[in-house]
This record gives sequence, structure tokens and C-alpha cells, in this order.
Amino acid sequence: MRRVFWACCALGLLMIPALAAAGADEGEPCPLCPEGCIPQDYVEYFRENVPAFVESCPAGCVALASVKSLWETPLCVAESSPQAEPEAAPVLEPDADEQPRLALPPPSPEAARTDPLGKEPVTSTLNRITLSPTALGLPKGYFSLTGYGAGLWELEMGWSDHLQLGVLATLPIMLFSAFPTVQYHSQISEHWSAAIGGTAGFFVFYALLGTFGWGAAGSVHFSYEKGPHLLNLSVIGGTGMYGSHAPEYGLIMPSVGYRYKFHPRWTFQLEGTVPIPVSEGPSMGIENILILVFYGVRGHGDFMFGDLGFCYPFQKYYFKGLWRLLPIGIPYFSLGFTF
Repeated sequence: MRRVFWACCALGLLMIPALAAAGADEGEPCPLCPEGCIPQDYVEYFRENVPAFVESCPAGCVALASVKSLWETPLCVAESSPQAEPEAAPVLEPDADEQPRLALPPPSPEAARTDPLGKEPVTSTLNRITLSPTALGLPKGYFSLTGYGAGLWELEMGWSDHLQLGVLATLPIMLFSAFPTVQYHSQISEHWSAAIGGTAGFFVFYALLGTFGWGAAGSVHFSYEKGPHLLNLSVIGGTGMYGSHAPEYGLIMPSVGYRYKFHPRWTFQLEGTVPIPVSEGPSMGIENILILVFYGVRGHGDFMFGDLGFCYPFQKYYFKGLWRLLPIGIPYFSLGFTF
């Protein structure tokens, strides 16, 4: 019995620090949030479909537009007094056709920079399927740097809520090129967004005694987003010249892309495009029609993301020879950063 008595005493002494720590955490003050934001500890559920553009909020706060429901008793109290009642929060009307999503823990300062809505890291690359842009631009003030393969890089910036600027350039290895880009995008309904874009630039083959060329292109994009699904329809058309020749080549590239989020950090991409010459160039006989299909996955970290997949060219000459060496397609990869 003595041993049991002393064991109970020792257990009670060990529990005292834990109980004291629990009491110290009770009633933590809420962070001060700017207009349009509320403390994260007020949130019970987030909306499944968040408006495309909402104000960014500091760490510990979330955008009111992304909130579906609130706790009856918040996990924090107003900062003015430890015993003060929590400040009143607006009543949120639930959407009839929307399933609630459990609130995430408060984002770290690092995650808040790339995840302004308090959502998963996959939201940082909604502006691109595989190669084709979508109508969902970067949030205002955010940057994305993407490297396709080893030599082609694209820098993009959310200039405003509806305007995205960027530049597409190659590393100076035999060839140097730079193509500034611009895109205007807007949400036109609950799930649909639309965008128009354009680019114009130059390329120089300095390894071939400075051979010079230029090109210009325009594009239209429509994107449908609902839950983990994103469908994208794009048409890109352009023209250009090479060397001393007048503009003599035009190309239209319609594409359909689909993206599925199967994990907070992983997505699956599928995209098909048909390059169609519309002026002087290769014959469009049935034997020369080319359909490019890209498929693969994309992983997301707090600041870094990357693609790994395959390009499958449905074309006569691919099936005659290269198909035997690469039966599942030609591998491709990309590496990117958000900041």
C-alpha cells in the first residue's frame, strides 16, 4: 500500500506543470486583424469555393470572404482584456449547394506569404495547367518563377487583382530570347473566370553570327473551378519572322486542360493541344497532323513546386520509330518558386 500511495503522489506532482501550462494557454488574446479579416480561432469551417480575389490577411487572421461558419465560443478572446467577451462576428449564411471544409490550423508566417487565403499550397499554381496559362492569375503582389526543362524560364507577377505581368526568357546558351507577357483576368461567375493575354519579343542566335528574329502572340482563356477540379480552355495564336524574311508563318494552338487536386500538396495535370499552321509552313495533310498530350503530377512545397510528366505526340513519325524507345511519352520536368 505504501508503494501505491507514493506512486500516486509522484504522479500528482508530475501533473502539476501540465495543468499549470493548460491554465496559462486558456484565454489567449486574439490577434488584431485589419478590415476584411477575422482571427483564425473564430473559424469553424472554410468555404469550398472561395472568391478568386480577396484581401490578404496577416498571420493568425483569415479573409472573411473565405469563411463559411464560426465557432459559437471562439478559442481566443479580445486583446483588450483577458476576461473580455469575444467581439461580435458577422452572421454567415451557408451556401445550399456547398459542403463545408474543416478549418485549417493558423498558417505560419512563411505559409501565409504563398497561401493568402489560408488554403492548401496547391493554390499557388492555379495560373497554369502544364504549358497553357489559365484565367486564374496570381494574387496581387505575388511572384512566380518557373523553369521549363533547363533553358526556358518564366517570371510572373500579380500586378493587381486583375492584371498579371511577366517575361519569358531563355538562358544565353547559343540563343537568347525575351518575351514580355501581360494578362488581364476576371471572375465572371461563381465558378467561371476569363482572361486575355499577349506577348511580343525577340530572339538572337548569337552562335550563328547574330541571326535575329521576333514573334508576337495573343491568347484567350476560360477556366472553370469547383472544389478539387479545374477545367481550362485556351486558344493561342501567333506570328513571327526569322532572319531577313518577312513575317510568313502563323500558328494557332487550341488546347483543353484538366487539373485534379488529390492531396493538399499534389495535383494531376492532363492537357491536349493541336498546333495548327495558318500560313506558309508545313502541309496540313493528315499524315502531318500533330496532337500533343501532356500528363503528369505536380508537387508543392511552401515556396517551391515542380512538374514531372510525359509528352505524348500523336503523330505518324513518332509511331514509326521513337515510340519503341519511349512508349509512355517523352519525359518533361519543370521547377518553380513562389514568393
